[in-house]
Amino acid sequence: MRPTLSLWSLSRYPVTAGVGLVALAVTLAWWAGWDLSPLFMDVRAWHGQPWRLVTSALLHVDLIHLAFNLYWLWVFGTLVECALGRCDCRFHAPVRGGPRGR
Repeated sequence: MRPTLSLWSLSRYPVTAGVGLVALAVTLAWWAGWDLSPLFMDVRAWHGQPWRLVTSALLHVDLIHLAFNLYWLWVFGTLVECALGRCDCRFHAPVRGGPRGR
């Protein structure tokens, strides 16, 4: 079993770190009273607002919920990112037209 990575290795896992930071920012904005109703999942997701399928996962109800999900994202997300490789090779290469000389 792999030991849990420290937060100092955020730059080595840009996708996982990015998703975690966005979830933290969106949740804090929601707790501060911002109107984030366009992010909530409801029937409109099936009628022209498909982003609601993904963005609803960013919101967290309380601190324990947020902390547990961020921890789990860090543990599982870094494993997935290690298995699939760096972000720029997996996601940008098809857009740029190749694996950038690899």
